[in-house]
Amino acid sequence: MVVLNKRVGVLVGLLATAATSVALATSANADTAARNGDVVVVGSDTAQNAVNFVLDGAPGIAGGYNNQNNLNRALSWDATGDANGRLPYDGTCGTINSATTGLGTFCDATTNQQPNSQPQSVILRVGTKPVTRPNGSGAGAAALIADASGGSGYQGLATGSLQMARMSRLPNGTEEGNCPTSGACGGLHVYQIATDNLAIATRSAAFGGTNAPAALTASQLVDIYQCTSTKWTDVGGASGNTIHPLIPQSGSGTRNFFLADLQAANGGTAITLGSCVRTVQEHDPTGIWVDPSPADAIEPFSTGKISLINSGYFANAGYTNASGKNAYSTGFLTTLSGANAYNSSRGMYLAIRNADLNSTAIFQPGGTQNWAKTLVAGATSYFARSAQGPQIVAAGFTQAYKDCGVNPTSC
Repeated sequence: MVVLNKRVGVLVGLLATAATSVALATSANADTAARNGDVVVVGSDTAQNAVNFVLDGAPGIAGGYNNQNNLNRALSWDATGDANGRLPYDGTCGTINSATTGLGTFCDATTNQQPNSQPQSVILRVGTKPVTRPNGSGAGAAALIADASGGSGYQGLATGSLQMARMSRLPNGTEEGNCPTSGACGGLHVYQIATDNLAIATRSAAFGGTNAPAALTASQLVDIYQCTSTKWTDVGGASGNTIHPLIPQSGSGTRNFFLADLQAANGGTAITLGSCVRTVQEHDPTGIWVDPSPADAIEPFSTGKISLINSGYFANAGYTNASGKNAYSTGFLTTLSGANAYNSSRGMYLAIRNADLNSTAIFQPGGTQNWAKTLVAGATSYFARSAQGPQIVAAGFTQAYKDCGVNPTSC
């Protein structure tokens, strides 16, 4: 019989305890938080997959800035706490087959249309407290502005905690005014990295089809979203069913871009959304999937996101039907593509504070440039290089780099 030396036995026991403690500490950790020197990117749900792929690599495609053994990283935080782009609930209100949607008190009790979302939190940088994830272009821009040197900081974080905002639209006048060209913010300097199209999504024929006609024009969408056209027969459809128009959440760049298009189609007069319009999380197909009548639901949707869904990239999980299918099943969504159908091209952007362009801090040891010029500012920056085209295409977009300047009104 082997007799273990008591001292060795104690040492082995301590090592085992230490190993268990390390394992427990590791398993209890949350997402990787940014260290000193890392760049933090937040904002748009639409643009996040393209930005994530460029920085971290796309499945089956070599590349990714953070895969090059750089000391300092660029971390792009998703708009929601779910990698598919969903909120903690299904993003809809109302009832399905006389059963609740599972939202309970998160639905507005008065209209049962507007979900009262429960924002996700995140620890952006090591050693800091959780803050609300900026969900959407507007939230990303607001966080970036609040973070400017001399400002209040984003939700109490030290200034300099955030560096870039993903946006699926250009900054608006309010955002530009909140980041003046003079002072520590220096204006919002915008760089286009890709283009996408916004179209009207419906359920595909393979999943039961839609009652919508082959095309809906921007003018018809004005009437639908103001709830003056409420039946499909009002807009050239064959069904007398009620139309179920869905729209992304407040603060979404997609929502703002879509409403701007409808305003243009309305002779320049902003439309007032009617009470028939239901709010959902942008680019989450669950909104159509769980609608009380999916054949009657329509939603402005990124064609790039639909392409990425149909590639099989996303986890196929959620409300499943008897056939084992759900909202993220390949081929569930399609878009209206008949003659004169609404289909609007738009840019995908990264916004930085222009003052950061003048930083003298070198991003990587042995390098010569700051983080802004390394990653996004200029024709030789990482996002501008043609080598990143495959990652952007994998996200469903077209690479189209352009320096839009400070506080741009167009690009």
